[in-house]
Amino acid sequence: MQPTNTVPVAGCQSFLESCITSLMGHYEKNIAFLRAYNYILINRLLHEYSSSTDARPSSEWKEAASYEWRAFVDSLVPDSVASILPTSEAIRTESLAFLHAYRGPILEQQDYDWFLATDIEWFGLSLNRTTVLVFQELRTITLAAQWIDVVLANRPIYVDMPGNLNEQLGAREQATLNIFIDLHRTIAALQLDPIALCDVVDLFGPIVLSAANYAWSLNTSLMEESIDHDVEAIVKSHRAMILDPLSEIPLRVRQQMAQVNIRGTFRLLLHDAVELANNSSPLSELHWRLFQKFVNGLYESASAYNCVDHVREALVRNGLDEFFDTTALPVLGWTCQAFEDILEPEDAGDDDINYDDLPHEYFEPSGPDMRVEHHAIAVTMASVLSEQDCSICRDMLNIYETSREEVPVKVECAHCFHYGCLTTLINGIANYSNSCPNCRKVICPSRKKCLKDTYKFYERLAPLPEETETMVEVKRDPLLCDKEGDVVMTDN
Repeated sequence: MQPTNTVPVAGCQSFLESCITSLMGHYEKNIAFLRAYNYILINRLLHEYSSSTDARPSSEWKEAASYEWRAFVDSLVPDSVASILPTSEAIRTESLAFLHAYRGPILEQQDYDWFLATDIEWFGLSLNRTTVLVFQELRTITLAAQWIDVVLANRPIYVDMPGNLNEQLGAREQATLNIFIDLHRTIAALQLDPIALCDVVDLFGPIVLSAANYAWSLNTSLMEESIDHDVEAIVKSHRAMILDPLSEIPLRVRQQMAQVNIRGTFRLLLHDAVELANNSSPLSELHWRLFQKFVNGLYESASAYNCVDHVREALVRNGLDEFFDTTALPVLGWTCQAFEDILEPEDAGDDDINYDDLPHEYFEPSGPDMRVEHHAIAVTMASVLSEQDCSICRDMLNIYETSREEVPVKVECAHCFHYGCLTTLINGIANYSNSCPNCRKVICPSRKKCLKDTYKFYERLAPLPEETETMVEVKRDPLLCDKEGDVVMTDN
């Protein structure tokens, strides 16, 4: 069914108009209202879809909408406006009329797809379809239309700068500090606002984690063209957060962050991550060490502007308080779950599932394979072979073996296995797949996993992006490589 271009009836506009006008003059409160209204609109849309598939109880959708609306209303207290706002159920009823006005009384699959479309260009912004529709409705209301013009006039001007690594390294050297120069400038601009500094860590943290993930998983030479695709993905994600008019991040913070050279910052972080991956430390410490370097840079910048206490608050909010001690020893296999959740794509309808309660048969590995070369060394001398048999397959270990799968390798705890057996182990997703079978010492971080297609709810409404793999230089054990640099010889 094609859009009807029908303006919703007056009753459908009533709550939208009354709430937006009641909050007029309070920019961030109006944004919070529109964010809650848009959430309930999508909630009602997914509820209608769920009702046609019997995939989720009606009460769960209503409860989710009620929770979001209560959070918005509570944020207004002690504002007197809160007492005259409608209930979440009233907003949900209005939302259904809103949906029907645009696509008719019977919603089909193509209608759901149309409403849930993303990256819709609207006045220079890239928005979700539902957000565009809400803004269009507001532009039919005289007073609200003026406010929308203010939103558009004050939107951040995103500056997409080239990511020159040499410039970033030069700026760091000139400052004589172990800092990230764009982070340093942002802290200088927002130093007296502790909440703003928390938002800054929120925005930089996923970039740090992305750099650590790339350096972890990629395994050839660092070429400019090989990481372009991944840099573009980081820039696109950052730009979307900065330009989102319904963002929870205050406008002044987004305006400042719009000036950050994301390409350069990501390449600098990737440069630091590759250096850490190539040093003598175990690769399983990489995430810890990169975040430690990031936090140390935060402290140096904060010290220059006397806002260390505010930075510590930001670290606590993001679960990074373990880095208060800048000399703390690294934790093997550590990663920042707060930012991991941001980077993971969401499955519509899976919010209430506790994945820990599901058996591992429900999952499959996600992302690039783990490489044995990053966590073990080849054994070529009998004196180094600590055991005669591989404890995974129980077959004998032979230092003269030329088939890659049968080559003996030794992990950090000194236990030995076949190359192929260890590959299978660390790429598993069962409990202890990342641990030594003999002593349970961690060999590497756990392999990422995702629900199998059979168990994904609403997959057609929220398709997952394809996993990509980028190439970044990490050390290889020469004993596992042939003269061309490829991993061991031939398979028999």
